[in-house]
Amino acid sequence: MEPVAQHLIKRSYSEPHWERAQGAVIATEKVTVYGLPIVAARKVNYSQIDPALCRELFIRHALVEGDWQTRHAFFRENLKLRAEVEELEHKSRRRDILVDDDTLFEFYDQRISHDVISARHFDSWWKKISRETPDLLNFEKSMLIKEGAEKISKLDYPNFWHQGNLKLRLSYQFEPGADADGVTVHIPLPLLNQVDESGFEWQIPGLRRELVIALIKSLPKPVRRNFVPAPNYAEAFLGRVMPLELPLLDALERELRRMTGVTVDREDWHWDQVPEHLKITFRVVDDKNKKLQEGRSLGELKNALKGKVQETLSAVADDGIEQSGLHIWSFGALPESYEQKRGNYKVKAWPALVDERDSVAIKLFDNPLEQQQAMWCGLRRLLLLNIPSPIKYLHEKLPNKAKLGLYFNPYGKVLELIDDCIACGVDKLIDANGGPVWSEAGFTALHEKGTRRAE
Repeated sequence: MEPVAQHLIKRSYSEPHWERAQGAVIATEKVTVYGLPIVAARKVNYSQIDPALCRELFIRHALVEGDWQTRHAFFRENLKLRAEVEELEHKSRRRDILVDDDTLFEFYDQRISHDVISARHFDSWWKKISRETPDLLNFEKSMLIKEGAEKISKLDYPNFWHQGNLKLRLSYQFEPGADADGVTVHIPLPLLNQVDESGFEWQIPGLRRELVIALIKSLPKPVRRNFVPAPNYAEAFLGRVMPLELPLLDALERELRRMTGVTVDREDWHWDQVPEHLKITFRVVDDKNKKLQEGRSLGELKNALKGKVQETLSAVADDGIEQSGLHIWSFGALPESYEQKRGNYKVKAWPALVDERDSVAIKLFDNPLEQQQAMWCGLRRLLLLNIPSPIKYLHEKLPNKAKLGLYFNPYGKVLELIDDCIACGVDKLIDANGGPVWSEAGFTALHEKGTRRAE
């Protein structure tokens, strides 16, 4: 009926909207004859009906909001620049850095021809105009940042935290009340034992001023009134120190004392009153970057994941590093530290001899303190296993009265007492020679000295 009743039909349109797949503005068309609908709802291209509106919707949705599938280089670069500024807003916990959509609309509106009303029209126009002015539609980062927000720098909100040779990824979450609100350090499990707590209390540069203000405000009122206004003292402090050179509270106490003559005691600081987003979150991840555990305390995470770290260290170790059932020093020099490349980072462990009563073993430890403790006990046991026992000598040479005294000692069994005395002597031998040895030659020298003393 529609083709033969053109002079009688009436058309009306509703819901004009941008459609990404069509690259054009689409509306719903209704066709009636004498008020009776012959087409109730048909999708049609709206460009011939209201070109001005189509142009506006194309610019606003396709170009400003990025709802467009295209390969134009300017479009890709503009979206990238906008994402960088949006990320800076997220990191700095602000919503007033990126210019509004109307500013971006005006940018495109001033440059694009008035007959560009769809993606097809744009492609045709841009093919010609880009030959003469290829940068016509390129954003500059400065135009995306509101006036007054220029001082905010991405350097204040780094993507990585550097500690020694370690480079740890940082992520930012602006969700007040969430467990990981604020800055999160991502730590691969094999590197957990190498990460030290020191330095993290300083926060990233962009949150440092807010953190120091919060710490000053956490002081008891009689102390706090010496540092009013807190923002002024925070800025003065940060202008006088080299961040991370000292622990934060050490540096803060020193500088406040220098500025005012007032001494702040360590117990006056109340970290529990500092907003959670100003405290670093530590997230331990596996080799697929899947979260294993996270929290505000690195020490608690290390304790909770100690077993997994130990398993990882053993898994990456070369064959022959870890051994058991050893009775003599038959393994050459024992390295004081051990490194193994795994993926993009180096796994580090600390080998040591371990006392297993009837033998010793070589195991990898995740920190040097435990290594030193284990090494001393393991070396003592290996020496005891190779030094002649004095039991026979004592049995032959001690007077009966002394033997009887030994049996009635208040410390338990005689043999255990003698073992303790021998172990004490070996400890003294190790200490007198500068502590544990790490080579076969060093062990041989200790063994010879111990053997001469036992004879």
